[in-house]
Amino acid sequence: MSFNRVVKKVPFGTIKRGADEIILSVATETLDWIRPETVATQQGPGFQKAVEAAKHLVPDGTKEICQRSLEKLYPHLKYTLPDFANRETQHSSDEDRRDHYTGVCFNETGDGKSVHFPIQREK
Repeated sequence: MSFNRVVKKVPFGTIKRGADEIILSVATETLDWIRPETVATQQGPGFQKAVEAAKHLVPDGTKEICQRSLEKLYPHLKYTLPDFANRETQHSSDEDRRDHYTGVCFNETGDGKSVHFPIQREK
């Protein structure tokens, strides 16, 4: 799966996967959009929870997982971003009907792979 090139990101935490520590970050700029750095602190906890619950989806060799999606909770962003950017959220897609975050898993050489991390709904 290809990914929208991440230009700038803000790290906000880490997770452990086996003996490896993986950095978690939130994209604040891609080739298609820019958003404020405060989004990282607002979106980080939900993304971390989704990644923690689906560590088995993280490719071997991942050093960083960057949340690329925009959050539906920020409707004011639709006025400052192109319409297509608002689809980059907790969302479903034609290929994956589950609500999910899209994360880019970067390896040590900076190559990235998009992964869908399902949203865990409160019961």
